[in-house]
Order: sequence, then C-alpha cells, then structure tokens
Amino acid sequence: AKWAMSLDGKIATRTGDSAWITNEASRAHVHTLRAEYDAVLVGTRTLLADDPRLTCRAEGGRDPVRVVIDAELRAAASSRVFDLPGTIVAHDRSVTDFAAFAARGAVSLPVGTDAHGLALGELLAGLRDHDVMSVLVEGGGAILGSLFDAKLVDRVYAFVSPRVIGGRNAVPAVAGEGVSKILESLKLVDTQVERFGEDLMIAGDVESCLPDS
Repeated sequence: AKWAMSLDGKIATRTGDSAWITNEASRAHVHTLRAEYDAVLVGTRTLLADDPRLTCRAEGGRDPVRVVIDAELRAAASSRVFDLPGTIVAHDRSVTDFAAFAARGAVSLPVGTDAHGLALGELLAGLRDHDVMSVLVEGGGAILGSLFDAKLVDRVYAFVSPRVIGGRNAVPAVAGEGVSKILESLKLVDTQVERFGEDLMIAGDVESCLPDS
C-alpha cells in the first residue's frame, strides 16, 4: 500500500482537492516503486478524480500492469489508464456490459461481492491467474481501509508532507472499519525512513502479515 498524506493524515481536503500534497521528488520516487511491482491498482474514485495513466516514468523502468477496481463499471472507457492495452478491470460479476472497455484492450476480471463490496481476496487470487504476483495499491482511503481490515497489506510506503490540512470531513489516508483497540492496530517492522526534500517516506512490513518463521 502506498499513499501520500499531510502531517495530520489527510490525503485530500474536504472538497476533494489532493494535487499535490507531496513534492515532485516524492512523486518521482513513486514511479521508481511502480517499476518494482507487477501491477499498480486504483479504485473508481481515483480514476474519476485524477484520470491517471498509472505508467512508470522512471528512467529505464517498466510499466506495471494497470488494475482498476470498478464494481459497477462507472469509469469512462476513454480514461487514460486504457491508453495502453491490457489494463485489468475488476468488477462485480453481475455487471456484464464490458464491450466499451474491451474495445480499448481492457481485460475483464469478474469478482464476487461480500458485505464490504468486491471480495478483495478473490480479486487478488484472480490477479494471480493473470501472472500478477505483486501489487502496489495507490487507491484512496476506502480501498486502503478495506485492504487493511481484511489484513491483505504486507508492506506500506507512506509519504508524509509537513503540512496540515485539517477538517473533520477531509479525506483520511486509511478509512474502513479500523480497529477498536490500540493493541489490535497493525504495526510496521523493519522500517526505513527516507527524505525527499521536506517530505518523508516511511516504509515497512506489516507485522501481522509476515510469514511464520
């Protein structure tokens, strides 16, 4: 999981504005990270708000497979993420009108649902069937929260900008249900801190997701 946030843990203001929380050096490093993963994943809200390409612009880097979670196929087939063929669209298996996306070279990944939306474990298993073995999730707070709730995150890259956004209705970095007690919270281990200008990147493995020794 990767996100960029303010010092008070926000990824967007109460109006949804998020460009840009972190600086150019931090954003350049994200492209280096993309080259290390088989795929990069976002949700519908990110796609609609930012219209990202999800390519790798690092020198010598390779483009990851682009994955979009779009349960109801609300995104436009003209979105830039479909400029390169092979973008995988995970959607509710009851939604079958995929023709416009297929015409752009997109790949359908029908997924079942659970109480929280698309079944994320099934989604990840489906990506494995497409030879995707590692995923960098750059989604918003809702997707990140769901993944953390399901304990499906094993590494974190958190970019922190020394600015305060504030606002009870501003968008948090990680939403979802969360834990009820601090002792239940997920902890990062083997952490590294790297500086990009005034920004900091804190990276580490999620302790509860580490394989048994």
